[in-house]
Amino acid sequence: MRARANAWRTRDQGSAFVEERRRQYVDELMDDYVSWHESCAAVTVSYENWRCADRPEKALAFSMYLAALDREEQAAAAYQRAVARVATA
Repeated sequence: MRARANAWRTRDQGSAFVEERRRQYVDELMDDYVSWHESCAAVTVSYENWRCADRPEKALAFSMYLAALDREEQAAAAYQRAVARVATA
């Protein structure tokens, strides 16, 4: 009887660990989603700044737009990895 109780306790501890890890992955996924969403908004703003920039500032505004696109791409990749991690957890 004692061996069976220990087996259940061990299984419960393992399940709790897995569930806690999954919660952590979901929290990270939400953080990555928010980062991606914010970077999308930054792309929109930087595009408008480039579109409305006066000729002397066009090159700088375009560079800022490209940098925003790069950050959005990195955020999207992090979000994609987080989704995959949660899906397999």
